Amino acid sequence: MTTKPTLIQIGSKVRSFDFPPYRDLTGVSAHYIEGVVEDIKDTMNYGLDQYSLCVTKIVEAGVETLVTCGSRFVYPVVNGTQTMVGPSDTVELIEGE
Repeated sequence: MTTKPTLIQIGSKVRSFDFPPYRDLTGVSAHYIEGVVEDIKDTMNYGLDQYSLCVTKIVEAGVETLVTCGSRFVYPVVNGTQTMVGPSDTVELIEGE
């Protein structure tokens, strides 16, 4: 069965992992940020597109901190962008939200 890839768009709720390839959601290896995509552009002037994420949750070593959207932003590169360690794929869509 072939599945259609899900595209991350402005308004999508996503999870951005800090340390690829780790994608743990619980425990001491869980390090990620959740937020809403506000924009997709070369925000930091690096010559590559980034997701502008309005952060809603930070998880560090499995400890969750809720954040008011608008008080903190992060800018991970768009999935598929070539980086020093290969194509980026650290941001995933949170299904059903």
